[in-house]
Amino acid sequence: METYNCPLDESVTVIEIEADDDFHAKFGWACTILGETQPVIVVDCLIREEEWFTEDHLLAIFAHELGHIQLQSEDEFKADERGMEILWEATHWEAFDILLARAQEAYPDMQFTH
Repeated sequence: METYNCPLDESVTVIEIEADDDFHAKFGWACTILGETQPVIVVDCLIREEEWFTEDHLLAIFAHELGHIQLQSEDEFKADERGMEILWEATHWEAFDILLARAQEAYPDMQFTH
């Protein structure tokens, strides 16, 4: 297990764990815990072993989870939208493109703008 501050928002703690199949079935690669004192992003560290993985994938995940935190919402579409705004404002273009592609795949009828 590794703990560190989120590079997109230092006030948010990231915990990387080696997750089991139940975690993946429910959350995918990551989830957010909206604690009473400080939100936490939990990420399965095994994502780093995936052939397609880059640090930009992790930034896209962080941005999406920060969308949940900032909006205090479980809405996946809204979290993607806010996450893309976060990445655009931070000029993380590759991560933005990764999150945009994910959102377009998940919501093919929706239009995303920056």
